[in-house]
Amino acid sequence: MRTILTIIGLSIGTIVFLIGSTIVDSLKMNMIEKIDEFPDNIIIYQDISSNSFAYLSKMDHNETITPYNKVKVSDNIFIKNTQYIINYDITGTSNNFVNSGVPGSGEIPFSQINYLSGRVWSKKESEEKQLVVVISKYTAELLFPGKNPLEQFLLIPGIGRFKVIGIVNDLKEFAVQKDFPTKENNRLNLPDADVYIPYTTFIKIVNEKEIDLEYGDNIQFVVQKNRYADKITEAIKKSDFQFELSQLNNNYTRNKILLTINEDLQSFNIIFVSIYTLSIILCGFIVMNTMFFSIKERFHEIGIRQAIGANKSDILIQFLYECGVYNFLAVVLGVSVMIFLVSVFKIVLINHFIIYLSIQSIFIVFLVSFLQSFIFGLIPAIYATKIDIIEALKFE
Repeated sequence: MRTILTIIGLSIGTIVFLIGSTIVDSLKMNMIEKIDEFPDNIIIYQDISSNSFAYLSKMDHNETITPYNKVKVSDNIFIKNTQYIINYDITGTSNNFVNSGVPGSGEIPFSQINYLSGRVWSKKESEEKQLVVVISKYTAELLFPGKNPLEQFLLIPGIGRFKVIGIVNDLKEFAVQKDFPTKENNRLNLPDADVYIPYTTFIKIVNEKEIDLEYGDNIQFVVQKNRYADKITEAIKKSDFQFELSQLNNNYTRNKILLTINEDLQSFNIIFVSIYTLSIILCGFIVMNTMFFSIKERFHEIGIRQAIGANKSDILIQFLYECGVYNFLAVVLGVSVMIFLVSVFKIVLINHFIIYLSIQSIFIVFLVSFLQSFIFGLIPAIYATKIDIIEALKFE
């Protein structure tokens, strides 16, 4: 019974480590998964003045430089005689946004556009501030079910009647939105309908309708595509241009996000390692205590082994091996339980959260278990080698 309880106790230590490492690895995997479309040559600025945008536009090696301003407009629509609330997420941008990608205002910082059906607006349409629109695939399916939306008209209440000229694939930024409505204050809310219009048209509408933008006269987002993206911030600091400090700091690249992720997880890692170190020590004392009890109960057996020729090294190896078996069985039990738990959570959290149990963590558990069995099993094993043969043979 004592041996079984020891193995269970040791397996709990293994599970504690694997839970901690799985949480850290899963958080990191989920964060990285959200930026997997974020290339190294993109830098995104938020809350940028027109002067700063003009400065960025003149930089060498720019592939694209794209402004984004957004406003939301709500409307009621009926689907199969049921009323829903829909929010039109209207983005004013330039016609190169397809090549630049779309910045995200939520957890997903950037989405790449991989497919466009139709076209984007021409330079002439932009200069004439025409009411043309590119919509997302979700918006097309929602507002034009079973129809080809191209060359159709989209009426956005209070804004205008737009001609649909293009459809972009549903971007990763919006893929996290659920396909079914959510209920809030007894209202059924649909995911946002994303539409893109010429930046000139957007500014004209904002001025005519006297719409207050979140960032005032500044541009909400600017996406700069430049192969020296990671060096641009340092270059700006050394330039003569008076780039506002808040604007300079409020930007991000892929490497900057990865650095932030690692920094955020570092504090959690420290807490996790501290807890695991304590559990190793406690489990080590459990092993040591069990081994001492085992030796006490087998005094006579040890004496007989010595009498028939076993030397001290034989006794030492015997008890180190026994300690190693305890730890090995505990790790196998702990890993098995953890694999089962991870499998269950993967089923429950399917498509919502990535659960990642790394092979590296399992390898570390076995390595630590080996070291733990050697370190904490060595003292009882040495004690067993020092037992006097005569006293041991007398022991009943």
